[in-house]
Order: sequence, then structure tokens, then C-alpha cells
Amino acid sequence: MFASRSRPIIYPQMEHGRLAGALARLWGNADFAAPPIPRGSLVLGVGLHDRGYGALDDDPLLELAEPRWLEITRRGFYDDCGDAAADLITRLHLRRLVSYDLTPARGALLAEMDASIARHAADHGLDLALYSRIDALTRLCDSAAFAFCFEEPAQGEVAVSPDWWDAPPVTIRFAVTPARDDGAPARIALSPWPLGVNRHEGYVIAYRRADYPDRLVPVAIPYEVTP
Repeated sequence: MFASRSRPIIYPQMEHGRLAGALARLWGNADFAAPPIPRGSLVLGVGLHDRGYGALDDDPLLELAEPRWLEITRRGFYDDCGDAAADLITRLHLRRLVSYDLTPARGALLAEMDASIARHAADHGLDLALYSRIDALTRLCDSAAFAFCFEEPAQGEVAVSPDWWDAPPVTIRFAVTPARDDGAPARIALSPWPLGVNRHEGYVIAYRRADYPDRLVPVAIPYEVTP
């Protein structure tokens, strides 16, 4: 779960994933091709990238001890949504997270993941090199949604392939502005613009922190995505 740093609300991991999946669903225009895989697989893979936490998790992000984090990550990695392409997207994302700040326990899991990913790609006839490039798209969508849920101004960048084959990656920058007290929605700005619409509006559901998770008091959080 994400505890807002500006007000007393909680974002479950699944809502964070839903925002990331919404960005992936809209990907693609004249300058940035949509990945050459089924759109539904892309949305599922990116949207469920942190599926190990479950629907209404009570695990505070960035505060978990390594054994608990590895337990959740392993569960998400070996889960199966019934879509081989989506599962590969999710597993490559989790493999990347494990590769950061390697410890002996992470190193052992990383080797296990590498072997499992290679088998999965071979068993389902999936181009592992292509899906490894698609992982940059997952990283961008995840990073923007990650910053959004902490409700602090943030910015970052990720280099993403514009054609998924030969063209060199293009650095896409994002900036997140939290919602304002006057009712203005939170904003995610992307540059250069990689989406197939001129702008996008949506919402995610957060919950009042004092009651969560024993009693769910929902709060609708509107957002807009713009160039």
C-alpha cells in the first residue's frame, strides 16, 4: 500500500497498478508505436505488475523487511493470469526489481527467475528480446503511477523504444503534480508525448487511512494525463 505523504489516505497496490495499466492501454501514436503484441496482454501485464500484494494489501511500501518483500515478489512472479504474454511482462518487471541492490537472497531469487523466464518464453513462443524492450514501457508507467500514489511533486525519465525493433530508445520524461485542495485533479505530464489521445482523464480509488483495511472508506481521486 502507498500512504499519501500529504493527506491521510491509502492507495492499495492494485489501484496503483490500475493507473499504470491505463497509461499502457493508451500507448501508441505516429512517433511511438504500440508494442506488437495484443493490447489486452499489454494492459494486463502492466496493470498487474505488482499482483503479489493482492487486492487490498496492508503492506507499507518502502518499509517491508526483505523476507516479506521477497515473499510477495515471489508470489506475484509465479502467479498465472491465463495470458502468457501478460505473465511475461509482469515477470520481467519483478525480475528487474529483484536485480536492484542485490543481496544473497535476492541473487538466489534472480537466478531462479532468469531460468523460469527463459522457459516461459520458449514454451509459449514469445520473443524474449522484444518483451525485454517492452519492460521499459512497464517501468515508465509504473514510475509515474508510483510517484502519483505518494502525492508529492515528482519527476523522472525512462528511455523507451519508439518502434520496438531497430530505432534507438527515446527518453520520455514524466512529471507528477498532486491534486490540490481546490479540487484540481492530480496531473501526470509526459514529454515527448507517447499516447494515442491528446489527453486522458480518469480516477483511482484511495481509502481513508484511519479505518484501512478493517473498514473501507473510499475516496475517488481524479487525475489527468497531458503533454
